[in-house]
Amino acid sequence: MVFPPQGVGGIVSVTTDLISKFKALDSKVAFLLEHAETLVAAGLLSIDDVAKYINNVTIITAEKAATILSSMSSSTASSILANPNLSADKTQSILYSMAFSSKLIDILTSGASNWTVSSNAVISGVNRYYSLTVNSGVTLSIGGQPGVLIVKNLYCYGTIAKTATGGAGGSASSGAGPGGSGGGGLIIFTDYLINSGVISADGNAGGAGGNAPILAGGGAGGSGYYCRVLSDSFGTGGNGGGSGGGAGGINGGGGGGHSSAPGGSGDGSSYGNYDFISLAETIRKATIDWVIRNVYGKNPTNTVNFINAYGSGGGGGGIYSGTCGGGGGGGGGGEVIVMCTSANNLGTIRANGGNGGNGGNAGSYDAGGGGGGGGIVYVLCKYIQNTGTLVVSGGSGGTGDYNGSAGSAGVARIAAI
Repeated sequence: MVFPPQGVGGIVSVTTDLISKFKALDSKVAFLLEHAETLVAAGLLSIDDVAKYINNVTIITAEKAATILSSMSSSTASSILANPNLSADKTQSILYSMAFSSKLIDILTSGASNWTVSSNAVISGVNRYYSLTVNSGVTLSIGGQPGVLIVKNLYCYGTIAKTATGGAGGSASSGAGPGGSGGGGLIIFTDYLINSGVISADGNAGGAGGNAPILAGGGAGGSGYYCRVLSDSFGTGGNGGGSGGGAGGINGGGGGGHSSAPGGSGDGSSYGNYDFISLAETIRKATIDWVIRNVYGKNPTNTVNFINAYGSGGGGGGIYSGTCGGGGGGGGGGEVIVMCTSANNLGTIRANGGNGGNGGNAGSYDAGGGGGGGGIVYVLCKYIQNTGTLVVSGGSGGTGDYNGSAGSAGVARIAAI
């Protein structure tokens, strides 16, 4: 019995007996699975039949099924994987067996919409597109934590900005500046990236100090969390100005203050350690599991979640009886992780710390807040045409009678996967 090469049209001549055996889940006709797409197109098998066969015939391992599905069109492979006759755990095993590649991404984004962002827009959480284009002069803001883009082809000519959804800025009484919020976490999982604009996850600036007839210290910034490779270091926040300036944390800046009304500290951040391979694997599996749950409507027994990374908040400023309006500390830069098969970065990818707030001008003892420390940017790719500009600068210290100090830079790296 001769089958045409894969992709060649025409109805395949097979006996009714072979088709019946396939539908009866007979392992002796496993060779038909390699021609399943042609047989489905000829009306001899249904997607239900194929899914049942893959799910129930033990000779068809997850690895074997992954190889066969990878040879099919992405729409057919996706239809089989989404079919309810294929269990959630078997679906997961098959997709886990597929290496990170253009084909895998094409399957995971099959059927997703195309969107050209032509005016400022806001989305939140995890979003999936086949093609996403952000036009020049336009900003696409991403809220929620973490923010994730699952995209076959991503073209950024404008700005993709992750909102500052990290640790909260420290509180401050009226007349002092509040701390800036930490930058959020942004994960981009795509086949092909062109960026001639800006992709960012910056921390917010601390608020400026003012004047009020009260005596009050500032609150500490909220803590952050980073995904770091080996011993990579995110930036440290700068200290707030004045005799009671808050200490810079990892990585929020301290608030400006007086010894009797100290500024809040930039709170610390914890972190998870990876190497580039384990980081890429975590993101690949998290993307697969998200698609299985949210697109295919299945629930595997065990799943991997997206890394929830974000910067820490800056400390709030203190105010000293109307003469010391301390500025708030800048929020620490967030984290951007881009995972793609091919990157052409002609623009900027950044996670900068926020600037410290300036002290108020009400008296002789205003103090600026410390700048937030820089965050982390990782670009994981198979091929890169242009590296562009990766920026993880610390924020500048706020000014006053006593200036806050600047935050230090974080880390930015490109790695082959």
